[in-house]
Amino acid sequence: MRVLSDLVAVGSWHIVRDQVLSHAASVCWLLSNSSDPIGHRFASNHLDYLCGY
Repeated sequence: MRVLSDLVAVGSWHIVRDQVLSHAASVCWLLSNSSDPIGHRFASNHLDYLCGY
């Protein structure tokens, strides 16, 4: 049963990771389309690896 619980944990992690990445992409989109220069700076400095800037 240990294998089964590990598979469930891995499956849950993938779901969580996908949700986090999709949320980060939304945040990136909002920041990059914002007229707020602080938002742009935040996006470029802190979300490089998720936004792909």
